[in-house]
Amino acid sequence: MGIGCKLIPISFLILSLFLFPALFEKSMDESSAHFLGSKSTFLISLLWMSFAVPIYEEIIFDGAFLKNKIFKIVSYVGLFFFTLYFNFNLYNLLILILFYLFSYLTYTSSVSIGKYKTLMIIFNSLLFSMIHLNIRDLSAVSFISLFSRFGGHLLALWLVLNYKLIYAIFFHMLWNSSLAVILFFSADKTDVEHKTETLENEIIKMEYKKANNFTPMSMSFSDDYYWVLRSSKIKDLMSVKFKNKDSILNNYDINSQRYDFKITIKDTSAVENRILIQNHILNLMAKDSLVVKK
Repeated sequence: MGIGCKLIPISFLILSLFLFPALFEKSMDESSAHFLGSKSTFLISLLWMSFAVPIYEEIIFDGAFLKNKIFKIVSYVGLFFFTLYFNFNLYNLLILILFYLFSYLTYTSSVSIGKYKTLMIIFNSLLFSMIHLNIRDLSAVSFISLFSRFGGHLLALWLVLNYKLIYAIFFHMLWNSSLAVILFFSADKTDVEHKTETLENEIIKMEYKKANNFTPMSMSFSDDYYWVLRSSKIKDLMSVKFKNKDSILNNYDINSQRYDFKITIKDTSAVENRILIQNHILNLMAKDSLVVKK
């Protein structure tokens, strides 16, 4: 109870300083409109953000603070795979390790338990906010988002520590649904239709544009010279057409954005040489920062 009471004023301070400016920041419109999609996909987006996400995120992040052993196991194991799948990098790995360390000290140390638990809470909230941050695309808005999520998750943990997990889930549902509605109706809907970019050399012509997250993914390879991928991640393209995918992943950072791709192989004599084709595609993507060399 004491730790939670100490943290709640910090939560409200961070929320008041960072959350409300973020809600009305014009530069957030494009990314928000992109994620939420058009009106036809908004309901699906809203249901996902407002119901599914709060339930599984609060169970995974807050379960470590509950007395139930099953929730603890789900939390400690789930946090590793959640980090690995959604936003794995050295920063998040370090934060996760520190969270595990202070969790261990909290439950095994006979002294300084309160201090270790406070650090456990802080690193849990930091991990929650960092996982939602794209460190390759940092901006003032990114840091506003980082601090607002940090403060919001501190408040959710206060509800878990002082009341029940269900209160944190309801708070998260209210947070996400309010944010989704505000951003959707304040966003410029013309930004949802993204501009098509063209990258080209003597071998390959690649046209691409951002796709909305809730558009169904599809791929079409009607012949060896013309590929069409809709709402596909770059990893999806690599999984079906690239050799040595694991080696490439070790050398490049690849984002999780969805795109519509149209790839035309102009030099028909090069079709049989898959390594040549994929190297040209990779070089074109690197030129436009779709992939970034580590």
